[in-house]
Order: sequence, then structure tokens, then C-alpha cells
Amino acid sequence: MFIELKNISKKYDGRPVIKDLSFSFEPGRIYVIKGVSGCGKTTLLNIISGIDTEFEGIIEKETGDLAGTGYIFQQSLLVGTLTVRDNLHLVSGDTHRIEDLCKAFGVHDLLDRFPDQISGGERQRISVIRSILENPALLICDEPTASLDGENSKNEAKTIAGLKSDDRIIIIATHDPYFDIYADVIIDLTYGKITGITKKDMPETGENKPGMHEESEKEKDPKKSLQGKTNDGGKKLSAYRYACGKNRRFYASAALVPVIAAFLLVFLVSSVQHSFGREYIRVLSSSWPTDMVVMENFRKETVAHKEDMIFFENYQVTEDNIKALYLPYEKASVLSADGMIEYGHFPENNDQVLLSPQAFERLFGDNKPEERIGETFEYAGHTFTLAGVVKTYDNETEKTLFKDVYYRRKAEGSVIYIPYDTIKNIGTIEESEFCVAAYPDLIEHPSIHEEINASRGGEVNPFLAEVESTKDMINRVTVFITGLFIIAVFIACLFLQLNIMAELGYRKKEFGYLQIFGVSKKRVRSFVLMEYKLKLLAGLAWAAGIYALILVIYRIIMGGWAVFNLLHILPVMAFFAGSYLFTARICAGRFLKRSVLELIG
Repeated sequence: MFIELKNISKKYDGRPVIKDLSFSFEPGRIYVIKGVSGCGKTTLLNIISGIDTEFEGIIEKETGDLAGTGYIFQQSLLVGTLTVRDNLHLVSGDTHRIEDLCKAFGVHDLLDRFPDQISGGERQRISVIRSILENPALLICDEPTASLDGENSKNEAKTIAGLKSDDRIIIIATHDPYFDIYADVIIDLTYGKITGITKKDMPETGENKPGMHEESEKEKDPKKSLQGKTNDGGKKLSAYRYACGKNRRFYASAALVPVIAAFLLVFLVSSVQHSFGREYIRVLSSSWPTDMVVMENFRKETVAHKEDMIFFENYQVTEDNIKALYLPYEKASVLSADGMIEYGHFPENNDQVLLSPQAFERLFGDNKPEERIGETFEYAGHTFTLAGVVKTYDNETEKTLFKDVYYRRKAEGSVIYIPYDTIKNIGTIEESEFCVAAYPDLIEHPSIHEEINASRGGEVNPFLAEVESTKDMINRVTVFITGLFIIAVFIACLFLQLNIMAELGYRKKEFGYLQIFGVSKKRVRSFVLMEYKLKLLAGLAWAAGIYALILVIYRIIMGGWAVFNLLHILPVMAFFAGSYLFTARICAGRFLKRSVLELIG
């Protein structure tokens, strides 16, 4: 291999940095370019390595058995969130070669540590290993000892000199003297021009062999580890491993809140839409008269499922200006609705009754019903036990009482509510155009409910009518919220694009150096996309956990489960995730169109 520079010139903003420079580099030699900071050393290395393609002049290259370029910089540039092993697997999938080189350089025990857990000299040693993993024909070293102390700088120089081989060119840019004893050619560069060339023949002595630790002597052939390959068919570091390492702290951070909130919103909206009706009815069944059926009298003979219904005739009694009205069993009585009984409880047998406040005052002569619950009294020749006192008749109780047509215009004033099986033995029937019936556990049989409604010509249970009305409202609100959510996703994608571009901007050097170290743009893009995929999954996991906690709390408080509809959330979540990843892909692709020099500049 050889490299020949012919009349190379480079300008930055019109200012010459490299000036008509010509030189030839031959294999088997170490070239040291020396000069003060800002003299053009790094620019020249970038041109030689192909990082910088915007220059005047010609570069001729001829490759031999080896190909490619390895890089060593003044900083190790290891990815801090990946272990040493994973950093090396970014470049090569050859596990055997990685193991052999790490043993040869005495850092095998550091493979599972993170860069911040090892010393600066050790990090530089790892960066040397990374540079030769693919056995490059050209090794570029840009100020490799600038960040090291004197002793480590000497060791680093000896290590790099040990990488010399007959078919490799090593070019080192430095202002330190540590490489002078190993250099075959020293080039003095002064502001873009070669002002001096020193050539010398250096025999290969112990001084310029690799700076290995004593343990390397135990290897059968450490030199072979430096120069050869033992490809075991392994794979380079996967995008999944990279993304997991890169974001291992991110997945528990506040930055996930927008993603978590989006998924949680989907879960909750779907749960309300899917489970509200069922849960609302379940709650009502324990506190509202869900068995009650109200209809016109003339429909009694034609109503569906008549044979399974219990019909209540309009019995009533009047004595001492106290009206007695019948009381159906609990699930068929409007007085079982929440808040209708102010003191006591719903009657548990045929001898227990409820009183209105006015009837209680007539019968007991005081206004302390809470002290009279369980006492007996005489009415219409029967002895009854006071089970409870209903709430004072007002607009609120009137709305509930009026849901039972039997109580309309009758429940005001002094009223005693006697269980139906008792009042039918002492009362008389009053004709009415309406009648009240009950279908046991009607709420548990939606199809029967619908058939009865159809035969009756409308909703037979006004309480369940309210449920259906509320369900319809919830469905409309759900559609509206879903529409808003979709619009919000579009708007979020616009902000997401800005966020991703800003995030990638902070990491541009990372992506540039990854490409320098042999990671293709395609792999870098896959790393970025995998990160956003894992962010989505992390957000989904957090949202699912919070949602599960909400479900448990709901179960403890309400006694039921309000779960989402999988068929409802899948397309919405797919739309959100697809929009999120599509935006990330577009941004990453646009960002990575930049040249490596733009990224690391």
C-alpha cells in the first residue's frame, strides 16, 4: 500500500490551511507529523483518511492485502454507557480477536467495566485495540497522548509503535516528543506547509515493540493477535444492545412523561368507552331498582316475556289521613335507590314498613326517627315494625318517585309503604292506565331487556334509560376525544421533529465518530430508531403499570373492573407509534445525510 499526495490545498472561509502540499507515504513506516496547535495537522489527517473530501489536489492510493483505516484520537471516545466489550463489538463481531487483543494488551479484565470505571491510560489502550480490530492498512493517530500524563504517554507511544507492520502505514500527528524515537519519518508542518523532513532507519528493538503487560508472554503468539484475524462468525453489537446501554437511565426518567401520558390516555378513554355502561349498570344494580318494568295497562297481555314477570296491582289503603301504598321487593322499588331512605333500611320482611316523615310524626308524635327504628305500631288492624323513614318529599325525591307511575301524585304527605304481599290482603285496587311489573335480574339479560322494550314501544325502566343515554354520550365523547387525540398526534409529531433534531444535534459528534470507527450510516440510523422503539416500549410499560394500579384502586373502591377494549386501542396505538417512529426515521435520515466532517466539526 502507498499513499501519494499531489498539490493538496485546503481553505476554511477563504483562509489557507493546507498549502500546495505533496508527499508520499510508504507501508512499513511510522510517520510523525509535528507542529504547533492550529498548524493544519488534523486537517491533513482528515484529508489523508478520507474524512474531508472538500479540498484541491489529488490523492493516489494503492491497497495491498490490508484495507481500511483505523483511528486513535487524543480522547478515547468510548461510548460511556456501554461496557468496554460492547464498545469493541461496535466495530467487530470477532469475539476471539477481541479476547486475544485484550489479553495481549493486558486489559482483558476490564471488558465488562464501563469507561468511567477505568483510568485514562486504560481507556486509550482500549481505543488502540478498537483501531486495529479490522486490521487496517492505514492507522491515523491524532494527538493520541495529549490527554495523558508523561508515563502513560510513553506507554501509549510504545504501544502504537508496536502496531507497525510491513503492510501498514502509521501516521501520527502530535506536538509531543514521545514518538520521536519510534518514527521512521518526522515531518515538520508549519501552517499548512512542510518545512522539514527527517528520515531515519530504526532497527526493531525491544524499545519499539508493543508495550504489553507481562501476562501477554503467556499467549502463544501475541504478535499474531495484533496483526491477524480469527473470525469466529460473531455479530457486531446489535442496535438493541446499543440502545439499551445508551438509554439505560432514560427509561426511568421524566423525559418519558409525554409518551406515558399518550398511552395512558388511550387506555383510559378506551376503558371508559368499553366498560362504562357495564360498570355503571353493575353499580346501579346494587342501589337502583333495575328489575322494575313500567308500561301501559293495555300492554300487559302482549308484552314480551309476560309469563316471567311479576305484576303489581295498584293496591292502597287510607286510615287516619295516612295513605298506605304498596312496596315491591327491593330491586323493583324506587325507594331502594340511593338516598331515598334517610333513616333505617329497606324492609326485610312483610311486617316491616317505611314511613314518610309526616306519617312518622303522626304515628310516633316526635321527630326522632333514628331512635324509633325497630319499634312497632298499629295500622289498619295490623302490627307493623318501623324499618326506615324515607327522605323528605322535595324536588329531588320527587324525580325518583315519579319513575314509578304508581307513586305519582300519591307519595306526597303522610304515607306508609307496606310490602306488596301484605297490602294486597288489606287494601283495595285502584284502576289506572299504567301498571308496574318486575322481571327478576332484568339487568343481567340484555337481550330480554331489548325484547321487552320493543314490545312495550319504549324503555321500560327509566333508570336503565338514563344508563343508555349516558352510554351514548360517552360514545360520542370518546369519538370526539379520539379525533382530538389524532390531531394532537399530528401536532406532537411536529414538535417531536424539533425535539429529535435537537437531540441528534447534541449527539452529532457521537454519530460522526461512530462512522469513523467503522459503524455505517445504516447501522447508526438503526441505533437511533431502536432507541425510539425502546422509548415507546418503556413508555407503554410505564403506562400499563400506572393503568394496572388505577384498575386495582378502582377494584378496591368500586368492586369491579373497567378494562379497555383491545380492538379499540390497537389501531389508535399503532397510529401513534407509527407516527412517532416515522418522524424519528425521517429526522435521523435527514440528519445523517451530513458528512462525517460536519458531524465531528
